[in-house]
Amino acid sequence: MSPGMSTALLDPESDVTPAVEPAPPYDDEPHRPDFIGWLRRSWLPVLITALVLATAVGLAVVGSVPPARPLDPDDASPAGARAIVALLRQQGVTVDVIERLDRARSAPDTTVVVPVP
Repeated sequence: MSPGMSTALLDPESDVTPAVEPAPPYDDEPHRPDFIGWLRRSWLPVLITALVLATAVGLAVVGSVPPARPLDPDDASPAGARAIVALLRQQGVTVDVIERLDRARSAPDTTVVVPVP
């Protein structure tokens, strides 16, 4: 027998019973996830994801706003006409931007472009 072994465990007539821990009670209920605990552990990824989603939604809203004046000769956006005006001026065409119809002059060699009826 080894020096650390108790003789009570080997002797069946001994009054000493070995200490046995009882088994944990059986839990019938299904395990419910701890959402608050999960949120406390992973608040940074949740925050980053929320910020990315908010930024994407904000950019989608701002980017889908229609232009205020389509074919505006001073607008360089895809809906504007600044590039067409620049090309016409490079070809030697005089481009006059007018805001009112009564200021338009009529001549046989004049082209009038009306972008918005």
